[in-house]
Amino acid sequence: MVGSVAFSAAALADIALSSACLGATPARTRRTAITAEGILRGYETDKLAIFKGVHYGENTANSRFQPPVPVRPWKGVRDAVELGSPCYQDNIDPDAWQDPRPESEDCLVLNIWAPKNAKKAPVMVWIHGGGFWWGSGGVPAYDGTALAERGEVVVVTLNHRLNAFGYLYLGGVAPEFSQSANLGQLDIVEALHWIRRNISAFGGDPESVTIFGESGGGAKVSTLLAMPAAKGLLRRAIVQSGSLTNFRSLDVANQEAREFLAILGLKETEAASLTAIDPLKLKAAYKEILAKQGIHSLNDVPLAPVLDGRTLPYQPSRPEALALWEDVPLLVGTTEQEAVWLLSLSGQIPTPPDDETLARLLAESFGDIGRPRFDALMAAFRKHSPGMDRQQLLVAIGSTLWMIRSAVAQADTKAALGKASVHYYRFDWKEPFLGALWALHGSDVGFVFGTQDLPTIEEQGKNIVQDRAKYYPHGEWYGLRDATMESWLAFAKSGNPNNALLPQWPPYSLENRSFMRFNASCATDEQPLPLEVLALLCEA
Repeated sequence: MVGSVAFSAAALADIALSSACLGATPARTRRTAITAEGILRGYETDKLAIFKGVHYGENTANSRFQPPVPVRPWKGVRDAVELGSPCYQDNIDPDAWQDPRPESEDCLVLNIWAPKNAKKAPVMVWIHGGGFWWGSGGVPAYDGTALAERGEVVVVTLNHRLNAFGYLYLGGVAPEFSQSANLGQLDIVEALHWIRRNISAFGGDPESVTIFGESGGGAKVSTLLAMPAAKGLLRRAIVQSGSLTNFRSLDVANQEAREFLAILGLKETEAASLTAIDPLKLKAAYKEILAKQGIHSLNDVPLAPVLDGRTLPYQPSRPEALALWEDVPLLVGTTEQEAVWLLSLSGQIPTPPDDETLARLLAESFGDIGRPRFDALMAAFRKHSPGMDRQQLLVAIGSTLWMIRSAVAQADTKAALGKASVHYYRFDWKEPFLGALWALHGSDVGFVFGTQDLPTIEEQGKNIVQDRAKYYPHGEWYGLRDATMESWLAFAKSGNPNNALLPQWPPYSLENRSFMRFNASCATDEQPLPLEVLALLCEA
């Protein structure tokens, strides 16, 4: 039994009764858990106990633009058999990346997949992707069933505040919102506190928590590592295609707040009225901000973490920030061709007819670092991979600027500490997408969760498994799934991803920059970026 809540005989009798009285889910065997705040009623499968839509915080509509309020104790039994609501958002991804539940500000919920007889099992807490603007822990691609069953681990996914609701800083324009910085991150910290208090009631070990996330989820993991409030709440960290190495300044965040108010037709003196505005109007305003500024780099995007001096007092590379997680092992990496997703938002991947167009497209999509440096990068990539055409160069250089250089920088910084280990990976497996094969952004997620056969990157309604089978007739992706899952599970259990399905995977170091290439045949390699490319990027 966990927690300090005393339960009445009537409540305990209701637990016994619930095993026979199955209510709205007659095909399920009910399962109960006693948390510090109250009794939860989930359900069982053959191997797992599952609890969904569990509140870790109160409804944020009652404290909009304020820090989260921990869930309050309740009497009786709360059902936890359906997903909770995601935050208001404008999700641009296909169905397997979308939560089926309606949006709400009552979104501080989490989901748990636990082996039925687990005792002190490692805990894997997934922080969802979607930048800082959309996404949910309840999307089909993040279902924790296969991962929990395979690894005898407790898998947790969660929802938190996003976009304007979670990352609009108003403290610089309205004193009443002085604590509005990084609310989405504080929500995640609150979820980690809930896990620390309660996860043993589900068979999890609160001293063995791994946080992991992809894209925006990886950026949120990176941010959590630099948050004093998260210190001690996690043991290990995995960053997939989301290494955030710089937080926005207060000046940038304050200007964004003024623009946001202007979009809504409000003066700074009227900011207090934001607490009563229809959330759909806030959603529309954030979409306008995002459309105006774009998402070239995780280090330079709107409605994202801000260096406020309190919740985030230091830039990630500062010694004070590094000291917060110097003893936390890190697994970090990217896919090989990250930029394909971003470049394809118009419906096709551009094919530049000449170098001038190539340079222009790179600057438009990934930020302008100056024509001389672009020319030097193109020369370096042509030297390293002389067979690349301009479309491939666009993808390779764009992937480097958008994601890979930050991942290498994060790994370099971690390795230089000489404390806990860092392991680096690159996901090279190529999926059918827009008529070709690409190792695009997000293609590793399904292989981590064992949900790789969902249509997460379907093209014009095609079944991805059938389409994939045309290129891989022997089902090679199942071996890759096994190797990927076993690596993530091994890391969650020990801080070392090595396992029997891979060749030896050395830690990453500044001397050789060893990394694992995940593909139909996995292999170790060195230097995820050519040294001359790395040198050019360090100058930027």
